[in-house]
Amino acid sequence: DYGGWESVRWRLSLRLKISDHQLDCFNKLPAGLTELDIANNGINVDGARILADKLPAGLMTLNISYNDIGTEGTYALAGKLPAALMELNIAYNGIGSEGAYALAGKLPAGLKTLDTSCNHIGKEGAQAFANKLPAGVTKLRICDNGIGSEGATALAKCLPVGLTSLNIAHNGIGVDGARALADKLPERLLELDIARNGIGSEGACALVGKLPAGLTKLIISYNFINRGGLSALKDKLPEGLTELDVSYNGIDKEGAHSLTEKLPATVTKLNIWGTYEFGEAGFSKAEKELGVPHTVTEYRFGGARA
Repeated sequence: DYGGWESVRWRLSLRLKISDHQLDCFNKLPAGLTELDIANNGINVDGARILADKLPAGLMTLNISYNDIGTEGTYALAGKLPAALMELNIAYNGIGSEGAYALAGKLPAGLKTLDTSCNHIGKEGAQAFANKLPAGVTKLRICDNGIGSEGATALAKCLPVGLTSLNIAHNGIGVDGARALADKLPERLLELDIARNGIGSEGACALVGKLPAGLTKLIISYNFINRGGLSALKDKLPEGLTELDVSYNGIDKEGAHSLTEKLPATVTKLNIWGTYEFGEAGFSKAEKELGVPHTVTEYRFGGARA
């Protein structure tokens, strides 16, 4: 029953599976709608085409993730995005590099948040976004897209100066990508997720020397930084850091202890899982051995043998 939709002004969330014969619900979206969340509804290409023609002009937030709209659906949608749009989540849609190219050229100038995670855009898609990313974007999630070092390098050169949150995890950017990113991290950046990128100790050393002073969250897990990268990291952590994840990096017990000794007093969340097995010693004894500061209220460690 969509009879009461005319009164909806701030949020409409469709969580039910929308079958083909229900796609006409898009024809009844209220003109005053400002936020639309239809994630995980399987609307596919046909749904994206119908929706594109019915998006309210004043829409500010659109979540269309997990809908398998593909490249064709992205083409249809890109040309019809409202100028008022400030947040767009199009993750997990398989848009590919061609879809990324189409979308990048049509992003509203006032966009603040963009999530294009897990879309197989590759380096070409990353380059397309780099060339067209609106200057006012403050939050960017482009994780798990296989952009590689070339894509990361292109993106790094064009990151908005006002960017506060960047998730570039699981992209295989390697050492070269880490170096390129390190030289271009915006000064206002508060959160950085660079997990699962194979940057190694060399990439970690390049990165930590350039971390913005105001950074509060750093996720650098699954990167094989080992003792060399850890040594550089622990001495150059931003003083205001509140969350640090260095899990599964080949860090032994001694390395974990050296890290906890140098943690900024502001850190409240710490993940060093995959360091060593505390076994019969028990969690509390391991906690003392590592010297976890009392300021840390959430932490994980253990999980691997030294």
